[in-house]
Amino acid sequence: MKHVALVIALAMLFLFNMAHATVWYVHPDSAMNCIDDCLDSCSIGDTVLVGPGIYTENIIWPVTAGIDLVSEHGADTTIIDGDSSNVVIHISGTIDTTTKISGFTIMNGYHINGGGIYCDNASPIIEDNIITENTGMWCGGIVCRYPDAAPLIANNSIINNHADSTGGGIYCFNYAHPIVLYNIIDSNTAVWGGGICCQTGCSPTITGNTIISNTAIYNGGGIGCYNSCSPTIEGNLISENVSGYEGGGIYCYQNSSPIIKRNAINLNTAAGYGAAVHVTGNSSPQIDSCTIAHNNYDGIFCYDGSNPTISYCNIYGHTNNGVWNSDPNLTIDAENCWWGHATGPWHPTANPGGQGDPVSDHVDFDPWLDDSVSGIGVEEFEIANPLALHLQISPNPFRHTTNIRYTIHESGYTIQNPTLSIYDATGRLVKSFSLLTYYLSNSTSVVWDGRDDQNRMLGSGLYFAK
Repeated sequence: MKHVALVIALAMLFLFNMAHATVWYVHPDSAMNCIDDCLDSCSIGDTVLVGPGIYTENIIWPVTAGIDLVSEHGADTTIIDGDSSNVVIHISGTIDTTTKISGFTIMNGYHINGGGIYCDNASPIIEDNIITENTGMWCGGIVCRYPDAAPLIANNSIINNHADSTGGGIYCFNYAHPIVLYNIIDSNTAVWGGGICCQTGCSPTITGNTIISNTAIYNGGGIGCYNSCSPTIEGNLISENVSGYEGGGIYCYQNSSPIIKRNAINLNTAAGYGAAVHVTGNSSPQIDSCTIAHNNYDGIFCYDGSNPTISYCNIYGHTNNGVWNSDPNLTIDAENCWWGHATGPWHPTANPGGQGDPVSDHVDFDPWLDDSVSGIGVEEFEIANPLALHLQISPNPFRHTTNIRYTIHESGYTIQNPTLSIYDATGRLVKSFSLLTYYLSNSTSVVWDGRDDQNRMLGSGLYFAK
């Protein structure tokens, strides 16, 4: 299920006077034109609403949970520029998912640990941003450190970041558990884990992303998993990533056990072994229902006590082995897979008549499928776009009633128990509508008579629909 939210202003002839939170408005042409200073003035539950413009800042987040930092018109028009002098946004301490950063281009950050957003023992929601052209010694885009660092990272475009060591786009370190949803993670560079790096006990959820054209100088062009990490990697396009050594798409090392499910892992390149997935150091990923196709040389490579489970995958189009196990002490389970031909994979003794991808010794590929696994084709994950939501308010402003129509565009998904919420200018919830579950690409509407949840008529003022 996907979650979406859209906030727009309603100019109305109603006003509710009890204020429990504040909406702070920042704009380059106003007296309040610095995001960092405004955040320092916030209390728990406040919102900083940022108007279009370029803000050259290096933000140190206050030790206050529950602040929303949101742009008025989205990432295309609202830029926070780090001026290559420090991290763009640094968040530390007990910041949890009641804190949100949404709708910005975050660029030109430079820091030893993460140039774009650095989460140090902090767990904000990071959504609908473009994170680009940041540089970090450890991570170019986002860093998450320490056991409580578990940000929710959703609907971002994370592109053109650079790092001299680990994690060009997103770096999860020391028991961090972010949720990484529907991002474009493109053209990042690092020594380890070009797109995303998970290190030391991390278990992020990485779902619905396009992870493309990232580069690792050593290992893990798309995603690198190190030191007992167990991310869930599901429904992503992992394509055209490059590794100078091993693991062009995904690299698993040091007892890591990711769940790798329903991904398209194709057209990746590694100078060494495992152009799609490289598994080493007693790692045991579960690779299920993936399309692994046309990676240079080989697909999945395993050695050094590693024992992945591979099932119901489409594995084809490799010039060397589709699955290559170099550890004679283990047999890799790769049953019920499609190898590019109904006759199964080619093996010189176990299946010499097979016309599909070759497999090495110590791979159990029988039984195999005589046709491709449906529903996991490469084309399904060509683009991982977030949902598009539109609200229409008519009349606006209004005196008696208004019709609020909303449309969510992306067929094939169902919204479970959607809600429409109305907030006053202080950020206080005044009216909430519970809506029926419905399939996307539908339009529906509600009529609001200007009364709150206690049936009290509100006064004139500015209101927000979410």
